[in-house]
This record gives sequence, structure tokens and C-alpha cells, in this order.
Amino acid sequence: MTGLNAAVLTRRLRQLSPALVLGLAGGLAAIAYDVPLHAAPQARSVAERSTGAQTPAAEARQAPSAGRRPASDAVTTAGEPAPRAVLQRYCFACHNQRTLTAGLALDVLDMTRAGEHPEVWEAVIRKLRTGAMPPAGRPRPDAATYDAVVAWLETALDRAALDRPDPGRPTLHRLNRTEYRNAIRDLLAVDIDAALLPADNAAYGFDNNADALTLSSALTERYLGAAARIAETALGRPRGMPAPEPFFVPTDRDQGTRISDA
Repeated sequence: MTGLNAAVLTRRLRQLSPALVLGLAGGLAAIAYDVPLHAAPQARSVAERSTGAQTPAAEARQAPSAGRRPASDAVTTAGEPAPRAVLQRYCFACHNQRTLTAGLALDVLDMTRAGEHPEVWEAVIRKLRTGAMPPAGRPRPDAATYDAVVAWLETALDRAALDRPDPGRPTLHRLNRTEYRNAIRDLLAVDIDAALLPADNAAYGFDNNADALTLSSALTERYLGAAARIAETALGRPRGMPAPEPFFVPTDRDQGTRISDA
């Protein structure tokens, strides 16, 4: 808008009534915020958002979020209770560090690190899923609360298992020729010929794979024969072998007669 046009508009506004001037000012403000004239509450909320202020209703909606537990200590589905609060209400009275009922203290365990004590929480899951705890005569949660806590614990344990997978115990298998020769050298300080032992089966390019190192009767005989040779080498061969000496007693000899006196 040029300076001339602005001066003309200002002069004409001065000639209008005050009520009309206020209406035009409100219309210009509404156009500036891109909202209709009749939407005064919306315009006010827009102004409050631009200045950072909040209405009491907005503050009330956000107030409970400030007091909620962290996401790791609360179930995420709406309407489900926080599992630690449930355990504190129904379980901590007996299973705490002071009473140690059944040797279990749940109050000192961090539920956000359930993977550090999986055996404890697995036992808790079994008791809750079957409804065995809390015991009869004590306050008990409803079925929905049982399911919510069990689901939360199972999810926490599954997540911990994914982060730290447990491959399990290695399969028990026999030693291959190289491992057997090294073991004999370390135990008896004897170097043996690997040809004494049967050849090893290879699997996936490795001759120490437990799936391929089976033990049959033929292999057992070969290993026993090799062990005899190894023991002979380690202990030495004796110079003489004991020989049995038979003693013959006449069949008509009286049992009451001493042989030395005969």
C-alpha cells in the first residue's frame, strides 16, 4: 500500500463511527490470523499458542502426564495398571526384604531390568497366570489386572532375551584327534601319533563340530587301544611279568593233617 492510499484510508476511518472502526479492526485481526469472525474462542486459543500461554483446560489435560510413571514402569495399553503398583498393593506385604516369604523379595527388584533376574519373574508369571498368588483369603486383583501384569512381564523378558540371547549349553561331544593329542601332552607330557586315532568327520568345514563327532563301538575300541599305548609310553614297560605257580594237593589228603608235618 502506497503512502497516499494509507493516508486516505486513515482519514476515512476517522470519519466512521467508533463501533464500525472496532468492527473493522476485529475483521482485520481475524483476517491476519486466518480465522472467521464468529470463531472468537478459536482466535483466542491461537493467540495463546503463539504466546506460549495455555488455557486451564489444557493445563488440566497435561497435569496428569507429569505425575505418570515412566513408560518402562507402566503398561502402554490404555486402561491397564502399572505393574509395580499392582505388585506393591498385592505382593509386597509378604514378599519383601524384611519378611522374605518363600525366600522372595520383590520390593528390591527393578522391574525395568527384569532380564537381570529372569528366573524370579518367570516364577512370578506362573503364579499370576494360574491365579495361585495372592493366596486365598488375601485381596486379589481382577482378571484384567492379572492379564495386564503378566503380559507386561512377558514382554519385558522377551525384550531382554532379544538384547542378550542365551545360546544354551554346548553339546557334549568327544575330542577330535588334535584335541585328544593336545590333552595327552598337557596331562602326561607325552607326544603321541595322531594316526593312532581314527579320522574325524568334518561338518561345515570344521572337524570339531559336535554334531559330527559321534562315538561308535569301533571308535571306542580305537580309543581304548590308543589309551593302552599311551599308558605304556607314560609309565614304561615292566621288565618281568608275574607268572602263576600252581600247587597241587592230593585228593586223599586228610583235612586235619598239616602239610608241613607230612
